[in-house]
Amino acid sequence: MRLARISLGLPLVILSSQCSHASLPKYSKKLKENVAQDYLNKGISLEGLDIRYNIRSKSTLRQWIIQYTKGKKNKSHEPEVSIVNTKKTTLEERIEIVKYCLDHNITCKEASEKFNLKYSQLYSWIQKYKEHGEDGLIDGRGKGKPQSIMTPEEELNARIKVLDERNKYLEMENEVLKKEEEIERQLMKEKSGKKHRTKRSNH
Repeated sequence: MRLARISLGLPLVILSSQCSHASLPKYSKKLKENVAQDYLNKGISLEGLDIRYNIRSKSTLRQWIIQYTKGKKNKSHEPEVSIVNTKKTTLEERIEIVKYCLDHNITCKEASEKFNLKYSQLYSWIQKYKEHGEDGLIDGRGKGKPQSIMTPEEELNARIKVLDERNKYLEMENEVLKKEEEIERQLMKEKSGKKHRTKRSNH
């Protein structure tokens, strides 16, 4: 009888555990990033995020934003620091890479990291594609000719682009720091407010 009770009780415990896990909502990493980006870049309030994403817990939203900002601070966004070895690519690969960058509206730095390419080379491909179409990505016009090299003007434009992105990152980092401090102050106010309400209710 004792063994029977244990075997009969075990499924009930497992069922209860499964139900408790099933009731907890799971949010994707992409959703959390979208929430943080909307708050930091678009200025959408926590109330607006609550309505937009149907997430009723403001503390959850704050936690995602803080985690996102801390993760951003720990990443380096300076394109000139990354060292990538030059690799040979076919015309079809270059066309596919350039079209991917333009269709998905991503920066040259993000694309260079994704495809393991030099920033300056990728920037050159995009400019040549915009100016000459797919023909601009042909690697040499005859046998024995080396891979096309950036002109001084293209190299200067690429350097300017790098500096512009670096300045944008520094500006964004300052805004992120301000937002993070604001969030932390708000959290402290809420905690102190809860303490005061608890004391009053005890009296």
